[in-house]
Amino acid sequence: MKFNPEYSTKESLLELYQKPLLELVFEAATIHRKYHNPREVQMSSLLSIKTGGCPEDCGYCP
Repeated sequence: MKFNPEYSTKESLLELYQKPLLELVFEAATIHRKYHNPREVQMSSLLSIKTGGCPEDCGYCP
């Protein structure tokens, strides 16, 4: 089932709501792999966490 806001009806939303969780997870993973390479990993890191040189004021660091 492909979601399209133009064609969403109460019945189609109810059908989606009643699908088993693992089936929804599988469909989501299939769509994700269609647009993203599953062999690539996006890495993020905190810079200067101990020196306090981070430009963000997120409150994560003590």
